[in-house]
Amino acid sequence: MKIKTFICIDCGMEYTKSGRYQKRCSKCKENYEKERGRQKYLDKIKEFEKRGLNFNKENYKKNRKTIRKRQRKYHLKNNTHLRNLAFKTLAGNKIECIKHHEWKCCVNPKDLDILQIDHINNDGSDDRKNFNGLTWYRWIINNPKKARNKLQIICANAQWKKRRMVENKYRKGFDI
Repeated sequence: MKIKTFICIDCGMEYTKSGRYQKRCSKCKENYEKERGRQKYLDKIKEFEKRGLNFNKENYKKNRKTIRKRQRKYHLKNNTHLRNLAFKTLAGNKIECIKHHEWKCCVNPKDLDILQIDHINNDGSDDRKNFNGLTWYRWIINNPKKARNKLQIICANAQWKKRRMVENKYRKGFDI
């Protein structure tokens, strides 16, 4: 059986149809749809300008809830993805609480919901000045050697226990 080929109306290249009314090859079809969407957007802006309105502001006011939901979903997805990559960078494939065997601090040392990134030498205040939000995870991913020397993965219980131990160490120096 011979496969029937057609010629693209834009670039003249041969292609096989994937749809009944297809007139363009896949590359030209993609570009055509992008341009058509762009043109619809520009037409909407002109229509709103004729009425003396700003399309982006009016569209945002009209669809505020759905836009906010989409943004929140995007940021949560990005944050979780970067956090998991940072964990893999620090611990390789064995992501678990480092202090679990020593302190028996958590029931499930591999539970990602309770794991946190901790500074080994308690110098996190310096990093909080330099990084915020997702840039922290990106720094860990881009600088794995520095991050492994400086950071560790521990559970929330171990984090609190470590904090109490440091506080008690400093408290012993003072006579209260």
